[in-house]
Amino acid sequence: MSVVSKESEKLNPHKRPKEPGKVRKLILRAAEKLASAGGEDSVSFAKIAKMVGISTGAVIHHFPNKNALLEAVVEIAIDSIEKAYEEKLKQATNKKYLFTKVYVETALRGSDEFTTLLKLSLTSVDLSARWQERITEILSRADPTDCSEKAELLRFCADGIWLTKISSQSTKHTQRAEALLMGKLDQLKLK
Repeated sequence: MSVVSKESEKLNPHKRPKEPGKVRKLILRAAEKLASAGGEDSVSFAKIAKMVGISTGAVIHHFPNKNALLEAVVEIAIDSIEKAYEEKLKQATNKKYLFTKVYVETALRGSDEFTTLLKLSLTSVDLSARWQERITEILSRADPTDCSEKAELLRFCADGIWLTKISSQSTKHTQRAEALLMGKLDQLKLK
């Protein structure tokens, strides 16, 4: 068998080895990138298929509809935030406002996963409800200080700063707001 025919077998979807787990991860990563850039409306099976190098049917094989795909993307983003919280929880001696601190740091860092999560929450009532449901679950296990109005207000402030950053260029005002928010978090942990 010639080298050319071996290479064409690798490209032939009917003869290449099936790796559903790998393909699923690639689909999710592509969906996250599209959603992070433009929210729910920017995600399509055709765009994902092109990015991953598979057929649209292969995307549908893994996710029967766009909603199922976006729910999986949201779950990954929430799991990432929860994992960061769990890691800090293991190391923390003071658990006051710990989840809020992780949330604020994640929001201000502006990770792709967080951006995807919030953009999808802003554009889909169902995904927003799922995000709210998971936040409620996490907060039920968190320190009571994270359920306070002060903590909720700090998380809302972080969301506002995040929204300002993605909708316009970061300004000195935004940087000052970040510094004030982090300072307020540090003060709350001492009380």
